[in-house]
Amino acid sequence: MAKVTAGELITLNVENQEVTIKVEDASKSDFISGKVERSSSENYKEGNVYEFDRSLLKEK
Repeated sequence: MAKVTAGELITLNVENQEVTIKVEDASKSDFISGKVERSSSENYKEGNVYEFDRSLLKEK
């Protein structure tokens, strides 16, 4: 499973849209919460905080 830390900027592919978040909490096993920094999706507004399924992360 990919590891992330609070404060890290990551880009996720959500519903075929790119969403860049600043991780706020990665301590939960299945979800990562983060503030949206950039988004090409109307469902994820910049400045708002959402939870994302950790499975969206790709191993590097």
